[in-house]
Amino acid sequence: MDKCEDIACMAFNLWAAICFEMLIVLVISIILFISGTIIFSANKNTLFVGIFLIFMIISIFVIYMKFKKASAKNENLNKILPSHKYLIQDAVLIYFSLTIRAIIILLPLLGILAFFSKGDIIGRIYAVVLEFMVGYPSIYWYLKSRSKRL
Repeated sequence: MDKCEDIACMAFNLWAAICFEMLIVLVISIILFISGTIIFSANKNTLFVGIFLIFMIISIFVIYMKFKKASAKNENLNKILPSHKYLIQDAVLIYFSLTIRAIIILLPLLGILAFFSKGDIIGRIYAVVLEFMVGYPSIYWYLKSRSKRL
């Protein structure tokens, strides 16, 4: 990350680091959901909502920590990122900014995927892969829009 001066390189490095850790969190969440339904005979809807909320909170902190780690190594990125009084405010702002951009990119693609896959399991696997793939353009879009404000 030290040699990245352009936004595309910074976005790619951030995306790769975030994807790796979020993949680990996703696998752990799936294991928790399956084991929770099998071992504890828990209600699937309640368990899903609980794990989703935990996944979202962990996601906020993973994304924020990766952005802070990258900004410590790159002065250009440090200028771009928000700096509020409270760290949680910065973390939530970055997370929801990326999420909104990813949803804008993802919705048309998921519509096309749903039309052609007709809800089969392969289509759902493609959807998860697609969700990871739209992370790069959303990070790039976020960094680009933040750099224009300077």
